[in-house]
Amino acid sequence: MKKFNEFNEALMDQGSEDKPLIKWFDEFEKVLKKAGGKYEDIKPTDMLKLYYKGVNPKNAAKQLMASYTWDKDKGEYVRIDGVK
Repeated sequence: MKKFNEFNEALMDQGSEDKPLIKWFDEFEKVLKKAGGKYEDIKPTDMLKLYYKGVNPKNAAKQLMASYTWDKDKGEYVRIDGVK
């Protein structure tokens, strides 16, 4: 959660709320939460790559959630190898 707060604060410090990345990220976070995921479970760079490719937030969240699997031994989501 600390990473998210730092990232969110950095975005908000940039000024107006009408910035496209902020709007996209807010929607992404909502969809991710509804899907049972957490921002801390994904790599921010993976999210940004999808943003810059023009993927809508709903599809981006689904893609990133599909890129991770639950590791029972570790008790956390882990990235599936080979996902770009």
